[in-house]
Amino acid sequence: MARKSRKKAAKAKKKSRWLSILSWSALGLLVLVAVIGFGAVIAIRGYLKSEKFRDMLSAKASGLLKAETEFSDFSWNGTSVVTDKVTAFGYEDAVFAKLKCEGVSASIDLDEARRGTWRIPDVSINRVNVLFDKDDRIARPDYPTFSEDGSGGGLFAKFIPKKVAVDRAVIEELRFDIKTADDSLIRGREWAAELTPSSTEGIWKMQGQSGKLELEGIEMLPLLNLDDVSLRIGKDRLFVDDASFTAFERGKISVTGEVSLEPEGDIDLVARFRDMSVSDIVPEDWVKKLKGTASGRLEIAGSPSDENGFEQNGTIEVTDGLLEALPVLDRLEELTNTKKFRRLHLSQLNTTFVRKVDQLELEDFIIDSSGVICLKGHVQWEEQNVAGGKYMLGLAPDVIKWMPSWKKIIVEEMFSRELNSAFSETFSGKVSTDIEKPPAGYRWTVVTVDPTAAEPFTADLRRQLIDAGGLAILAEIEGLSEEAIEKAKVVAEAAVESGTDLAEVMAENGFDSVESLLSEEGLSRLGGLLEESGLLELPKGLLNEGMRTLDGLNPFR
Repeated sequence: MARKSRKKAAKAKKKSRWLSILSWSALGLLVLVAVIGFGAVIAIRGYLKSEKFRDMLSAKASGLLKAETEFSDFSWNGTSVVTDKVTAFGYEDAVFAKLKCEGVSASIDLDEARRGTWRIPDVSINRVNVLFDKDDRIARPDYPTFSEDGSGGGLFAKFIPKKVAVDRAVIEELRFDIKTADDSLIRGREWAAELTPSSTEGIWKMQGQSGKLELEGIEMLPLLNLDDVSLRIGKDRLFVDDASFTAFERGKISVTGEVSLEPEGDIDLVARFRDMSVSDIVPEDWVKKLKGTASGRLEIAGSPSDENGFEQNGTIEVTDGLLEALPVLDRLEELTNTKKFRRLHLSQLNTTFVRKVDQLELEDFIIDSSGVICLKGHVQWEEQNVAGGKYMLGLAPDVIKWMPSWKKIIVEEMFSRELNSAFSETFSGKVSTDIEKPPAGYRWTVVTVDPTAAEPFTADLRRQLIDAGGLAILAEIEGLSEEAIEKAKVVAEAAVESGTDLAEVMAENGFDSVESLLSEEGLSRLGGLLEESGLLELPKGLLNEGMRTLDGLNPFR
């Protein structure tokens, strides 16, 4: 019995010794963890206030921004830090050239730091200035500007986080300048913005609700006021979910699309505008002549590296349009003996257009004053010079019927085309099948735009009028006296009877007006065209408009 008791006591003592060892080991492990944890906290706090931490942030920012980045000295208060300035100079593959942040403050979550991430819940920046200019970027150095993490070695090096995460950044004032291909500037001023990470890794959301956008070189839209902007910014792409602006007093512009942040990257943007007063966007000399409200759509797509550059296409429509105070309208009023041309109320004024580099085409435009006059056609420009085009011009029968009989005969002969025939000739060869016919109820003629003429849009119209025997009508439009008008009738009748192409004769001999044709030199060149002998004398006191009055109807001058 005694032997069994001694064995049992020995086992109990041995078990107790192991329990004691395990207890002290566990306690020692806890103490060690506490010491290491405390040491890690001390190390993290010490690292935060070291130059290595600032270098690490600079390295991370340099890699993210593709720029040479530098932080000014840090000022710490607990885990909150303030720095006066952050500067960055973009490398050749960066989207910007220069960036400067002023008055930067942030706080760091140490709990997350112990888990391996420098988490910054909030960043506040007083002012950010950014310059986008591809010619002002710097070359990337052959050596790294900072170490990858900057933590160095040591016992607690492995506790130093390698990642940086920001939950929210508030910019009190964002200012940016974008230098365009033609060296003009797009300036952003007084923007307030908030940036937060999205649910997609690497994508940031930006919200803004105030600011101004100055468009240098665009006279019709010099300043836009930002109402609201919602963007998503990725490593190499900017997504414009919506950017809304106010132009002038009541015009509204909304922009959506995508922009590549890579050098020479592509752009795909759509801008919609509405409630724009025409008087705000037309040249100053047209403010009193054209009134109405404009709306439309503009699409911009392409890349600077593309052979044709950016392509722009869209539509413009004017509602409640009114055309008045044009000298040509007064002339048409005299010509037709009606007051319908004094103030033209426009039932339609719209166009679709495409622009590539230095080429612009109005694919389909219409100017219609219901029951009076209508123009519909297409026209092209190259390097700001007229390159071609064609349009159909219609007059309402009610306008023609009140003309004096001698004018009516000429005008009816000139405006003798039916709608379908004139439309087919005007738009023959055009690829688009979506072009709508103009309204019915007009008598039509088709006019070819002549790029070689001094007045490209009206030269063919003038020729048609002369061919129809309307030299006297031109004389009246020029403002010549009754005597000169009567003499023009004689010349026109003689040309018709002799089969002479009077328009060709005038062009070949440099007669750019009826006045020059009826001059002494002009009539002597015509030789035997007139049956009567002797030279006709021209009256004096001609009006100033001359043939330019016809071109006044042209909306593309």
